[in-house]
Amino acid sequence: MDITNVIDDYEPRDRGEHLQKLAYSLDEASHVSGSCRSIVYRKLKNGRLKFIKVGSRTMILREDLLAWLQSYRAEKLGTPVRRPKKAEAKPEGRKSHVLK
Repeated sequence: MDITNVIDDYEPRDRGEHLQKLAYSLDEASHVSGSCRSIVYRKLKNGRLKFIKVGSRTMILREDLLAWLQSYRAEKLGTPVRRPKKAEAKPEGRKSHVLK
């Protein structure tokens, strides 16, 4: 299934009309992409997903949403992106203070 077709066929729940939107609100972008809002917010924050501000509203352009989603396909088809393992922090034991 081509992701462009899914986004092109998006129909808002509150309206019965078919729209090809140029930009999406954060809720719409998460709904269309199948991602939860927290992932969309995280990707905005770390710069992987571009956004614009229209007044006080944060909007994601259709092209930017497609590019973000297609970047996952490129990662999956190419060399797997592996996250480095976190260094395990060893808790330090209590140090006894002995007075001499």
